[in-house]
Amino acid sequence: MNLERIYSMKRQNAFTLAEVLITLGIIGVVAAMTMPSLLNATQGKQYVTAYKRALATMSQAGAMNYALTDEDFNTAPTVRSVLENRMNVVKKSGTKLYFNDGVSVDLPDTVKGCTDHTDLSKDAETAGSGTTAACKVTIDVNGDKGPNKAGKDQIAVIFTRQGVIPADATGRSIVQTDKLLQENR
Repeated sequence: MNLERIYSMKRQNAFTLAEVLITLGIIGVVAAMTMPSLLNATQGKQYVTAYKRALATMSQAGAMNYALTDEDFNTAPTVRSVLENRMNVVKKSGTKLYFNDGVSVDLPDTVKGCTDHTDLSKDAETAGSGTTAACKVTIDVNGDKGPNKAGKDQIAVIFTRQGVIPADATGRSIVQTDKLLQENR
């Protein structure tokens, strides 16, 4: 076999440096365009998971308090006292409570006497007389970390005798969307 022929065969089967660099550049541009949306979707799922966990944990604290003391969120001295006694509070700052899972809630001592929230089709501010507006508070699912925006990491909840429920359409849509996804699996 001729050396020129072997050399030309090898040359035909290889990529040039320019071709490799152009390919890597295209991959880099595509990655740069898709990474922000991927990160936002992941962060959004973290907020949803933290919100649902906070609802469940606070409801369980109320149920535990009722089992131990026969006081629910309506009959306890304050909602704050129930959460302080039944949840792992790692920090108190003024009226704010910070829990070990990163959730914070601003609960002044005036939040008490929570009754049933019977009309879930309306927001807490416009619902019927079965709602005590004093029992609506906003939880922050990641504490003082950003973005600290209503509807993103800060979501309103209502304390009722039975537990903690979403107070507005944003919170209800988070819970309902998850139920629909589970039913369709």
